Amino acid sequence: MKVAIIRLSALGDIIHAAVINEFLYKSGIKVDWIVEERFREILEGSISNVYVKINGKLYTPPLGLGILNGVLRRYLLFKKKVAEKVITLDELKKAEEIYVGNALRGLGKVIKWSIL
Repeated sequence: MKVAIIRLSALGDIIHAAVINEFLYKSGIKVDWIVEERFREILEGSISNVYVKINGKLYTPPLGLGILNGVLRRYLLFKKKVAEKVITLDELKKAEEIYVGNALRGLGKVIKWSIL
């Protein structure tokens, strides 16, 4: 899965990113958004939760950050396949693997990404 991860820190970012969305979609790239708090915490995608593999373990941001408690996320936590952890942008950049997923799409491994 190729995913363009677009970091959103302000409404202006959304407006600029929306312009390229159609082009990327026509190019076969699924577009997702990772929302970043002011203190560089990764939150969630526009329609998905974010999962990051660090030191061989899969993490997702904690609910305390105000993210959506998606069905797939709840399932993975219940099965102890993922743990909650605050994930910074620096950790995202260094992650062994990145996944995005929801109950409809399932869990998809991001094979290529960039920060716009």
